[in-house]
Amino acid sequence: METSITSLHKNMKKAFEFLTHLKENNNREWFAKHKSEYDVIVKENKVFFNQIYTELQEYDNLKGIHIFRIYKDVRFSKDQTPYKINFGVGYSRSKPMLRGGYYIQLEPGNSFVGGGFWGPEAKDLLRIRKEFEISSSEIDKIISDKTFVKYFGELQGDSVKTAPRGFDKSHPAIDLIRKNNFW
Repeated sequence: METSITSLHKNMKKAFEFLTHLKENNNREWFAKHKSEYDVIVKENKVFFNQIYTELQEYDNLKGIHIFRIYKDVRFSKDQTPYKINFGVGYSRSKPMLRGGYYIQLEPGNSFVGGGFWGPEAKDLLRIRKEFEISSSEIDKIISDKTFVKYFGELQGDSVKTAPRGFDKSHPAIDLIRKNNFW
């Protein structure tokens, strides 16, 4: 185990150094010169991300892993830098019974682990909102727990500006009901 932890530390250090240099030189010429270094890091990241997938399978029923590309889609962006400055991976849960998933982002100074529902289907979002309308006590207890907040922060997610159609804007759980994503 010690060897794998030491190896992981070296791999993460190498990945973070690469990302730091990429942030400073986010252009195609620099990336082309360092493509072989990037390829080695991606290969090591895949091993790491797959190890996490295997570990998560012991506690949850996952159906897939999606390692995000480093290339950005800049067609409609004001920021025309061609590369992301992080490595990201998403793990999806088995459907139809289990929805939502997990996300890991590796970025110098901005790494995090998250989980929840990103862009739930309309019927799932309605079901979640209806459950909050009936009672939000269970989720309130979880998201206000000091240990939860210490490790995961506050519940995040985009919200609609007003109460969704069919919901009372003065409902005590309206802040939860208004959310479109939960992470």
